[in-house]
Amino acid sequence: MIAILKGGNSAERKVSLLTAKSVAESLVRQKITYKEVDAANKYWLKKVKELSPEMVVNTLHGTFGEDGEIQSILEKNSIPFTGSGAKASALTFNKIKTKRTVANKLKIRVPRNFSWSDILPFPIVVKPNQQGSSFGVSIVRKASELKSAITSAQEYSGKDLIILEEYIEGKELTCGIIDVFGKIAALPLIEIVPQNEFFDYQSKYSTESGCEEICPARIPDKIALEVQEKSRQIHQLLGLKQYSRMDWILRDDELYFLEANSLPGMTPTSLLPKELTARGIGYDNFIRALIHTVNSTPLQF
Repeated sequence: MIAILKGGNSAERKVSLLTAKSVAESLVRQKITYKEVDAANKYWLKKVKELSPEMVVNTLHGTFGEDGEIQSILEKNSIPFTGSGAKASALTFNKIKTKRTVANKLKIRVPRNFSWSDILPFPIVVKPNQQGSSFGVSIVRKASELKSAITSAQEYSGKDLIILEEYIEGKELTCGIIDVFGKIAALPLIEIVPQNEFFDYQSKYSTESGCEEICPARIPDKIALEVQEKSRQIHQLLGLKQYSRMDWILRDDELYFLEANSLPGMTPTSLLPKELTARGIGYDNFIRALIHTVNSTPLQF
């Protein structure tokens, strides 16, 4: 029996419930028994223990979902779970530390961060250091917009956890990485063309946003292969497991790494399932392989 851990109290609760629903539907199709547990319930751990599941499918997103906290609790209680471990999850949830690690270890180009004392070269990006789904993210084009952007970001982080980042205008790309079929594989890239100013929450999850998600991305093969190889390297460097997603910006011929997602959404509008489809991997096959590789060797292609 499988336990699906879902919901929680983060800003990304709604996304988590959608991911959990998609996973549950897949388990039904595969005739795999499961129970759902909402992490918003303060007795969630007790409920999981009472179920004595073979493993937990972690469909949480955001704080207390992909920041290493719930992973640490599950590890301490010897409960197997899908996705990356506590250490890797905590690292990738911290955008500044992740970019610094990638830049220093792999010499990969990343956007510049500014301090509060710097003279800011507008436009810049203002965003929480530890939050997903683009909550609290703003593109600030002039000084008069800065206060409002900081206030928005502070809804999800304290002042010391807000990023002031170089704005790089270019093609938004994302690359999924999977490690459940015998080897670490990079999926076909998606080029994101949002209707809004950037790939915000509405663009990511609304079916009426008008956002184009073009797969494979309309970029030269040489650059696509470079993104895939670097994404694989980052996945391994950060100690991620089973699956992840790397976000990039391509300006002219220069690639900039933005962030790593240790627990990408698996909703009907999420990016990773689209990349799986483009690779010829069905959703059910991926979920089956994900579950299989928690405690054993990867399934072979």
